[in-house]
Amino acid sequence: NGRTVNTGTKEGANYFIQDPSGPFEFFSQNLEHVKQVCDRIYQRRNKTPTPQEINEIGLLYTVASQLAENADYDVFSKIPVNEIHVYMEHVMVEIGRMTESNSNWARTGALTHYHEQMLLEGLIGLAMQRVPIKLAFEMDFFGTLAMFATAPSTVAEDPAETITMIVANVAISTLVYKEELPSTAKVFAKLESCGMLEQFIRLSVVCPMSSPGVLKCYDQLHACSSFIEKKFTDDQP
Repeated sequence: NGRTVNTGTKEGANYFIQDPSGPFEFFSQNLEHVKQVCDRIYQRRNKTPTPQEINEIGLLYTVASQLAENADYDVFSKIPVNEIHVYMEHVMVEIGRMTESNSNWARTGALTHYHEQMLLEGLIGLAMQRVPIKLAFEMDFFGTLAMFATAPSTVAEDPAETITMIVANVAISTLVYKEELPSTAKVFAKLESCGMLEQFIRLSVVCPMSSPGVLKCYDQLHACSSFIEKKFTDDQP
């Protein structure tokens, strides 16, 4: 509507979502262009984006992250589910591309380009919102993320920390949205079945100092005694 807002603040994020000039269609309106930019990058031999392309892609990822991190929970839930769904679809496609086509990631466990970091880091905030969490399990997002984490033999500290924080936030969110999300034990079971829990444990020891959220996630895992007794047995790796 012509008004400038800062989605990095609670007031700006809330207004952006509830803009009275029309329904929230930010993701669907911008994704087609972002997809075209991403396709163009991956068609190049070196797959290196220009600064302009990083800015164009980064706008989408930054706004998605800031809305999830700064908007009130009840306001963020007003974003249409189909809008979040199309964004999650895009994220999964790009993570799949990074898994299959980024030789540097497979070789070093480090992300090559800034927009790749922005994509992953933006998921930390989304992992604190109930609708993206529900969709993540419905769409097998964590299966995609587990394959990405498995690709390199070692993972650099920054992406390792980001991935563990995503998983930790999901586990902690089950305590906040008890009536709307599966129980913490069921979430751990879902993560274990797709290989993501194994990668969480593996990557959580990469950084010398884990975040409070990661430590709280381990507290919740320790509390699931029956799950641990079933899955963590002497004859299993």
